[in-house]
Amino acid sequence: MNYPLETILIVDDSDVEYDLICWGFEQNGITCPILRAQTAEEGLDRLGINPADPQSPTGQRPTLILLDLSMPGLGGFGFLKVLKRLPEPLGIPVVVVSSSNNPADITISYQLGATAFFKKPDNVDEYAEKTRDILLICFE
Repeated sequence: MNYPLETILIVDDSDVEYDLICWGFEQNGITCPILRAQTAEEGLDRLGINPADPQSPTGQRPTLILLDLSMPGLGGFGFLKVLKRLPEPLGIPVVVVSSSNNPADITISYQLGATAFFKKPDNVDEYAEKTRDILLICFE
């Protein structure tokens, strides 16, 4: 498949998860730049969004954002809350990829505007499958 990806932003503080997600995309033929933010605040900064006063983004506009929930600082929920306060929708799919399978985390993620919620795979081989599923949900 040919997906309309120009840039992916992964907001996750785990080096291992970042590497595995990148590998998963690579296994699916995705060659676009994959940017990383290790905190929600860094992710918002890359987008040019001030968490204290969210206005229209002035920074990079990735085609897809993958977001972990458990990070220091604002965390994933804080990131989603800031995006929800923007005067206009961001227009970029934001997919939560979390180690949590707590139904409350899933519900809150969707209430805050997440496009999809995926539990992080339990083994390395599943990363290619999960990234393919993310692409199918967001771009088909």
